[in-house]
Amino acid sequence: MPNLRDIRRHIRSVESIAKVTGAMEAVAIAKNHRFRSRAQESLPFARASWQILTHLAAASNPEISESVFFSGYDHAHRMGMLLIAGDRGMAGGYNRRAVQTAVEYIETQDLSASILVVGKEGRDRMSAEGYEAEGFYPLADREITLENTTQMTSALIGGYQEGRFQRVVIVYTPFEPGRESVPRTRQLLPIRPAETAASHQYIFEPPAEQMLESLLSQVLRFQIYQALLASLTAEHASRALAMGQATQNGKDLIERLTLEYNKARQESITKELMDIVGGATTLYNE
Repeated sequence: MPNLRDIRRHIRSVESIAKVTGAMEAVAIAKNHRFRSRAQESLPFARASWQILTHLAAASNPEISESVFFSGYDHAHRMGMLLIAGDRGMAGGYNRRAVQTAVEYIETQDLSASILVVGKEGRDRMSAEGYEAEGFYPLADREITLENTTQMTSALIGGYQEGRFQRVVIVYTPFEPGRESVPRTRQLLPIRPAETAASHQYIFEPPAEQMLESLLSQVLRFQIYQALLASLTAEHASRALAMGQATQNGKDLIERLTLEYNKARQESITKELMDIVGGATTLYNE
């Protein structure tokens, strides 16, 4: 017969864990709403600024033909990759999917990779896959601002301009309401000029190459900032879902343990009654 004290201890333990996961779910939902609002507010500017940059790049040909930012390198043998993951686990498959996407992209390209990672979980998981990060940017629940992206943007632009890598990509996770968020890989450098602007004529002052390269750093920094906000939104949504499922599983387990406890208690009472009746019968017969 199950030990009543052990069952009761298990129930209290599961109740404590369910309280923790319930609290984590509430925190994740609040953070998801906050980052989702910021991501939605910044998305129109991110899209418009990228469209303007690619439009002007197309319109300024052949003035920018000498710029590697727009014409690219003749031969590519290495890429710079920025992987955005999280600092913490317990977020469902969020970190695993981001790292898996990065690894699969690297393995399908005929290029080696210089990897910059946002988030401790991303760094550790990439290391476990055999890829050591050359740059690491922790989140640590700090306030995410446009200035936070300056260092990583400079590292990507500087490495590309110096020829240490000939392509720049970013792996991040767009937030998709009501669906499991799927990471994506996006090329940032070289810039692909928009085809629709080729017929437009503009007068550039200062020269097109100088102006566009100056504009480039600002636009790229905002693209990374937008990707960071989107990824954090997706991370907290995934964590809220995982913690909600854990809390529900805890409640289900508590119900099963409670039934088991009540059944064991009834068996114990029945046994005690039978012992009492048996003892009374023995005394009566004597």
